[in-house]
Amino acid sequence: MRILIIEDDAKIASFLEKGLKEAGFTVDSRGDGQAGLELALSVSYDAAIVDLMLPKLDGLAVIETMRSENVDTPVLSSVPGNRSMTAFRGCSGAATII
Repeated sequence: MRILIIEDDAKIASFLEKGLKEAGFTVDSRGDGQAGLELALSVSYDAAIVDLMLPKLDGLAVIETMRSENVDTPVLSSVPGNRSMTAFRGCSGAATII
């Protein structure tokens, strides 16, 4: 399985990448929304982990663009801090939120 990580915090990205690779996944990682979106639109992934607070293009815009381009890769994301789930209004079918 091939996983895309879009995360600008190098420590978090490294932690996720290491764990997923140890579990047998193929992993690609990008540190900003624009670079991550370019990869998401050009490579087929089984799943993506997308940070919401990204430089160049925020995570919601990445997910919305993926969906508008008919990329149906399952997306896992997290709501930063104590923000409410309302951050995901308007992003239908976009992600599993933790």
